[in-house]
Amino acid sequence: MPSALKVVGERYALIERWPSWRVTLLQNPEVILSQPTRNVTTLVATVDSVILDRCGRWFALANEILSRHVPAARVADLRSARTDCDESASSV
Repeated sequence: MPSALKVVGERYALIERWPSWRVTLLQNPEVILSQPTRNVTTLVATVDSVILDRCGRWFALANEILSRHVPAARVADLRSARTDCDESASSV
């Protein structure tokens, strides 16, 4: 029996008319998703920063959900946020 998440992903692909999309749920996806791919049709949807740093193309699924279903949500954009954690830790 498919999980609810898989059904939602497949339904979303149908609504958006993406017939070639395949939704795959894995027990330990890090191993597969962290590997860069040369396949231009591969797209990763995750919020795991380790995977995002290593994978090829990715899709901001959380952003898409928020923008479509909670448009008034206040979202902090941390992509360009600078942190001095490393410097302050080494000076202690």
